[in-house]
Amino acid sequence: MEQSGGAFDPGAGRLVAAWGFHTSDFPIRAPAPDPAVLDGWAARPDSLRDLHCDDAWRCKSARGAIQLDFNAVAEGLALEEGAMLLQGLGVPAALLNLGGDVLALGSNGDAPWRVGLDDGEGGVLGGVELRDGEAFMSSGRYAKFREAPDGERWPHVLDPRSGRPATGARLSAVLHPDPVRADAAATALLAGGPDAFEQTVRGMALGCALLVDADGRVWVTRGMAARFQWQRELPEAKRIDSGGSCGTR
Repeated sequence: MEQSGGAFDPGAGRLVAAWGFHTSDFPIRAPAPDPAVLDGWAARPDSLRDLHCDDAWRCKSARGAIQLDFNAVAEGLALEEGAMLLQGLGVPAALLNLGGDVLALGSNGDAPWRVGLDDGEGGVLGGVELRDGEAFMSSGRYAKFREAPDGERWPHVLDPRSGRPATGARLSAVLHPDPVRADAAATALLAGGPDAFEQTVRGMALGCALLVDADGRVWVTRGMAARFQWQRELPEAKRIDSGGSCGTR
């Protein structure tokens, strides 16, 4: 959480509920929270920092009631647990896929696993070849959203600091051997948007990450640029050097 600069914070459960995103029915057309409520949140947001637990996992909140929401790492944790189960059963190779978030075990015969990235417009932006143990996680505003009065899409990814939807980016993707970290990082990148791209990448030690901003420009790390195979070219806004490797366990 600290490494993301606060863009990823599981303590924002009340905020997610206020926006109506605790649902599987999209798009959401119910009224948005009152701006005064959101201003109050931004002045003093709930945070996982308010929760203090002892060695026996007895937890107490410094602010009274707090609602936790771990949806941003649910797929990553499920992939990790699924991979451990398959490995325990002696399965040498598999590609685990949860709604486009994937984790590779072994290889696809003599070839790597190839996975694509949805462009949010009914096509494929590109893809990567996954090595053993690598996860490719993404987040976007194209599937789970609510409609703003002006027709704009408000994505289900919220900035826990401002209390408002993340509107600066269309999608993000992270390639990393830790699916939970990659899942949290993809959410943090989308929440932080292009202005915080480099800060989030460096804070979370991401070698392979990309973000497509609201104007359709690409923000990418050198490591991801070397691994991602584009099917549709987009203008590049910025490339940063955060190391050539996507990370090791």
